[in-house]
Amino acid sequence: MKRQCCQDLQESQLAEMIWGGFAAQQARWRQDLHSRPTKQRKAVNNMRIRAKMQVQSITLNGYSETVKLHAVYGGDKNTEDNSFSKATPSATLEMQIDNPSAQGQMKPGQKFYVDFTAAE
Repeated sequence: MKRQCCQDLQESQLAEMIWGGFAAQQARWRQDLHSRPTKQRKAVNNMRIRAKMQVQSITLNGYSETVKLHAVYGGDKNTEDNSFSKATPSATLEMQIDNPSAQGQMKPGQKFYVDFTAAE
């Protein structure tokens, strides 16, 4: 069988070769994912993210308060803050809290874990 040079291929043939290779790679990835044990598959499909954040400021707005948090950053190499700053080096969160019993629960400088889980 004679090898074709790219110059001899028509544009549609070249595109078919490229996309065909891409589709084959996607099929291999899917097959690899489905060959994993069920627990591993669920972890990939239902991945959760945990960030460690610190209260930056609290502003009172009449009957509510606004709390601003940012990702922890740095620290000694062996500290938890350093591990979190490598995984989530930049993050900000701003919440308006209207619930009177929840107001005043956070203080500037306090650190919190914030978990993100996909919702249906």
